[in-house]
Amino acid sequence: MSGTGRKPSDHRYSRQKDAFFRKQIWQVKPLPGLVDFLDELRERHVPLAIATSGSARRTHFTLEQLNLRRYFREIVTANEVEASKPNPAIYRLACEPLSVSPSRSLAFEDAFSGVLAAKGAGLRCVGVAPDDDDHRLLAAGADLVLADFRKLTLDGLMASMNRSQKRSA
Repeated sequence: MSGTGRKPSDHRYSRQKDAFFRKQIWQVKPLPGLVDFLDELRERHVPLAIATSGSARRTHFTLEQLNLRRYFREIVTANEVEASKPNPAIYRLACEPLSVSPSRSLAFEDAFSGVLAAKGAGLRCVGVAPDDDDHRLLAAGADLVLADFRKLTLDGLMASMNRSQKRSA
């Protein structure tokens, strides 16, 4: 085991995955509407963080290549936590430097284990399922599931989240 609590084979796999992403980055694009939504959040001074199971190297490389780094005040990667998602520690760690309570935070997640982590940390969670995988994210506890970010606004999102909360109460 290494200092991060991961086996050496985990590190080897992570390095291989990083190399794959660097080779394939030209094929990766933000989901439709994401940049417009991030622009609105920045204009409205909403503090943003990333809590990812990806390595620091892969995460920073991808954000720079997609020109998205500028939107996020904090980036927490797998390198900074002992246990990966669904352990909620990564979300708690991401909220701290923003001075925002997890209960007043919202996560966007595309993975079952990520939804479990966000909910376990006390965040509300929007699942992002561009491939009609919404049933899995809802089963994990997502409050709402979107296919993409087209036409999404902060006000519209909050209204949808409030309706979702009333239905589940």
